[in-house]
Amino acid sequence: MRPDLEQGLKHLRETYCTPIMQEKYVRSRKEVEQEDPMFDPVIGNDDFDVFWYNSLQVHPSETKGCFTVSYGCTKIRVALQCQDGKYKIADVELIP
Repeated sequence: MRPDLEQGLKHLRETYCTPIMQEKYVRSRKEVEQEDPMFDPVIGNDDFDVFWYNSLQVHPSETKGCFTVSYGCTKIRVALQCQDGKYKIADVELIP
């Protein structure tokens, strides 16, 4: 892993996530920090697997500004919010 990976990921969260989503990320990370310091609440303990790419699907949901994203056997709901003319991730939830 690159030595500046954490800084790069933080920059991506600041660029593409709303401040509330960034706070949710930090809270989620702190909840599991003791048990697993490498756990990432967005990607879990998984690295990107190029074979997931073919299974990646994004569909609008019935709720305006929300999308269902699935890959492999994982399914999440992503809510977007327009800020300063750009859409940012406002919330991410795992769909059981």
